[in-house]
Amino acid sequence: MTVSFKTIGCKLNKVETVFLQTAFEEAGYEIKNNEKSDIYIINTCTVTQSADSQVKQVVRRLRRENPFSLIAVVGCFVQANYNNLEEIIEYGNIFLGVNNKLKLLSYINSNSNNKIVDVKLPDNNFEFKFFDHCSNLSRPIIKLQDGCNFNCSYCVIPIVRGKSRSLHPDIVMKQIEKLISKGYKEIVLSGINIGDYGRNLDLNIDLSRLLYKLSKFSDVRFRLTSIEPMSLTEGLIETIVSLENICPHFHIPLQSGDDFVLESMGRKYTVKEYENKLLKIFSLKEGVCLGTDVIVGYPKETSKSFENTKKFINEMPFSYLHIFPYSTRRGTKAESLKEILSNAEKKKRCSIIKELGQRKSINYKKLFVGKNLKVIFDSTENHRGLLKGVSENYIKVLVKYNEKIANVSLKDDFFKQCFDVVVSEISENGSFAFGFLSQIN
Repeated sequence: MTVSFKTIGCKLNKVETVFLQTAFEEAGYEIKNNEKSDIYIINTCTVTQSADSQVKQVVRRLRRENPFSLIAVVGCFVQANYNNLEEIIEYGNIFLGVNNKLKLLSYINSNSNNKIVDVKLPDNNFEFKFFDHCSNLSRPIIKLQDGCNFNCSYCVIPIVRGKSRSLHPDIVMKQIEKLISKGYKEIVLSGINIGDYGRNLDLNIDLSRLLYKLSKFSDVRFRLTSIEPMSLTEGLIETIVSLENICPHFHIPLQSGDDFVLESMGRKYTVKEYENKLLKIFSLKEGVCLGTDVIVGYPKETSKSFENTKKFINEMPFSYLHIFPYSTRRGTKAESLKEILSNAEKKKRCSIIKELGQRKSINYKKLFVGKNLKVIFDSTENHRGLLKGVSENYIKVLVKYNEKIANVSLKDDFFKQCFDVVVSEISENGSFAFGFLSQIN
């Protein structure tokens, strides 16, 4: 039997798809991603209205193209919408929420001809499965933490993912050792709220202490995913910038550059407090990449609020922005707030912030023209004769795929290794840097 996986959403979803792939491989299934399969598994997201729409589109398309395949829809979308699946229920066979999606194999093996919808309330269990390879990731992701206790007014994640909980540090170390033994040179440490790591464990452990434990793996670099500013203490900042094997890359969600909006969102910091943390990092680590998230069109966002956000972003040393138009999520505190902006106005404001983010991205990448970056290439990317990789400071790099690279890339570990790439120019929209491999050119 063949099975194909489609992941929508965050890095945590990607690693949970790896868990599922590992379980299916161990059970004798053949993984056929992006090919015709007997079974299709869609691991879903529901953080925005756009994510919901993407889930519905994918489910309908897969059923249209594969009328006789089994289709399983699992994860956050099902968890949040289990009472409102009318639009896609006829297209799928199995629908599982967050808590039991990693048990999907047992549902399939039950050979039931009936439609299955099974959603349980989030609990404090930590779903984890050891793995030693990622079929489509050259930089494997480890799930350190799940859930969130912050309850921001707009966010559905605490509803679908539950309370914050962490993976035992001994298991973390064992999983990392397994991946290192397979030759991986970058490991991504992920979570819903990774800065909260260790808080629920009855151990003397937090993210800083864990990173010091990882410092013994000097030949491997570790990348942190998003860290909430509420969890980013001075001590954690100093730990991250002081350790040589932690990538110089911070992603710190801002959401708004206006104190009134931040207070309504339930974000437990002021604009000034956020600024102090950002500038501290910038002063301590040369060339550091500073990314952020911005929500545009929150119900309390006035014209003045938006101007404050735009001004703040313009003044700060951001390297890139992720921009999200606000969309109401069922069950959140902000659901009761009346939206004051039309979709057209939201789109206009998003375009303004996007243009600002593009300039920031171009200016940051230009700092590295003529300089050497350590790049790990993504084995899934070789289109239009270009090979895509990611540098230590999160610059996406394109290198022309030529005969010399082709010969080197035949080695099994090519897509796990770091290569020296000299940056030659920046793409017009700032999305990529172009370069060449200095060792073989």
